[in-house]
Amino acid sequence: MTQEDWHAWSTEFNALTGKQKAEVIRRHIQMCLDSFELTNEQRAFVTDFAARFVTEVTYRETDPAKRAAIQQAMEPGSEKAKALLGPELAARIFGAKPPISVVIAVKNLPKFK
Repeated sequence: MTQEDWHAWSTEFNALTGKQKAEVIRRHIQMCLDSFELTNEQRAFVTDFAARFVTEVTYRETDPAKRAAIQQAMEPGSEKAKALLGPELAARIFGAKPPISVVIAVKNLPKFK
């Protein structure tokens, strides 16, 4: 991603509500589940981790202490993801940014406005 692309992506994503951000990430994770060959154990882990942490509450929180607490609560799951999926796949599923088209699509959906 070029710096210009990153700027456009981050500007669009940061303008979203917590509910919209969570939906963007859910869609990204679903795209990953649809695209990558995963074992049943890996698939169940990704689904469970996303259900627990990809929420409106997580993405709307702005208080630094509360954000740090959320990150700390996610840490054991992040470590398990690296062990279960491997560091590269874990980063692609949980760390990579979805295409800007997903961000724009969610932003323009009436039910998320």
